[in-house]
Amino acid sequence: MKRLRQLTPQPTTPVSRSTASPNGVNFQFPSEHNAYSQAVLQDLMDPKKARAFERLNSNVADIWRPEFDDDFYLFRWVKARQFDAKKAEQMLRDHLEWRREFRADAILEEFAMPTVLADYYTGGFCGHDREGRPVWYDPIGRNDPEGLAR
Repeated sequence: MKRLRQLTPQPTTPVSRSTASPNGVNFQFPSEHNAYSQAVLQDLMDPKKARAFERLNSNVADIWRPEFDDDFYLFRWVKARQFDAKKAEQMLRDHLEWRREFRADAILEEFAMPTVLADYYTGGFCGHDREGRPVWYDPIGRNDPEGLAR
């Protein structure tokens, strides 16, 4: 079996190396994924599942995007289709087409808050946490529902 792509962790994320090597493959993964990663490694001990993952990995090389370059992310697609690489590939291609059609990747840059919300709604996106996840702050008591209803 060919060697799987290595994960690229965030700079602030501690990295650990798995001691398991399903079918001779070592994974590198962010430490916060330990429980999930161990389950993935266990699944990949089955040669049939490992082959399905490899088929999906090679079949989507033409559409794979760097921001999704994560073996564990890709693994979820093949697992969601009971390790049927063809169905997983179609689901992933449909997903990426939906993202393109609805401009999901540009929503943060293109979204303009409606004036009524900006004037009467106090919550909102306020940045990212240390792992890069978005943080939303919502002080409910300071909202003006009467102003929103006007």
